[in-house]
Amino acid sequence: MKPEIRPLEPEEIKSLLREAQLDDYCNLFIAALFTGMRQGEICGLRWEDFDREKRTLRVARSVDFVNKELVIG
Repeated sequence: MKPEIRPLEPEEIKSLLREAQLDDYCNLFIAALFTGMRQGEICGLRWEDFDREKRTLRVARSVDFVNKELVIG
């Protein structure tokens, strides 16, 4: 049986964002919080997936480990 997924409470989000500001990967935390993207999708992002003018983000690939091997799909 899979554990139930519990969304973060507003205070937990604020706390996470405060701590994330201290990390070099702060933008990845923000993307995870506000887009609903999966970990593999976030890891598969490239700069060309961002459109600053349109303010969009395109999920074009995902990164995963299969049999201890990195797979980009």
